[in-house]
Amino acid sequence: MEIILDKGTHASSVRACVNRRGQWHNLDYYKILSDASRYQTVKAFDKSKNELNCIISNMLKQKDLHYQKGTLNSIQNILEKRVEKIYQEAYDRGRDNYFDNLFNDDDLWSNMMQEWGKGTGYKNRISSHTEQWFLNQDHDTFDKENSEKLNLMWQELLVEINNLIGNEN
Repeated sequence: MEIILDKGTHASSVRACVNRRGQWHNLDYYKILSDASRYQTVKAFDKSKNELNCIISNMLKQKDLHYQKGTLNSIQNILEKRVEKIYQEAYDRGRDNYFDNLFNDDDLWSNMMQEWGKGTGYKNRISSHTEQWFLNQDHDTFDKENSEKLNLMWQELLVEINNLIGNEN
C-alpha cells in the first residue's frame, strides 16, 4: 500500500499495473511480495547465520586449528550457499503463495479498473482495494507452511554442518 501511495509512484503506473493484474515494471505486486518475504526471512535468519560465520572466522584464526582450515572453509561456503537457498525459497514463496488467487481474482481487478476516471484519490482507492484483498487472505496458513519449510531447510543445513565436523547429533 505504501508503494502505491508513494509520491514517486505515478497514477499512470498504478493504472498500468491494475490493467495487467498486478504486473508492471514500475509497480509489480508479485515482486513486492517476493521482496517482503525475502526481507522477513533475512531478518529471521541473518543473526544465526552471522553468529555461525563469526564462530567459524574465529576458529580459522586459531593457529592450533590450522589443520581444520579446509573443513572450516567448506562449512563457511556451505553456510553461505544454503542460507542463500533459504532466502531464495522465501522469495519464491512470497510470489507463489498469492499469485494464483490474486492474479485470477476477476472481481478485484475489474473493480480496480473501474476506479480510473473517478477523479482525485485514484491511488487511495486502489490502495484500499488492495489492502482489503490482503486482509481477506489466510495468512496464518501461509506463514505456518512457510516457516515450517524454511526452518526445515535450516535444520538440514545444521545436519550437514554436523556431518562435516563428524558430529552425528
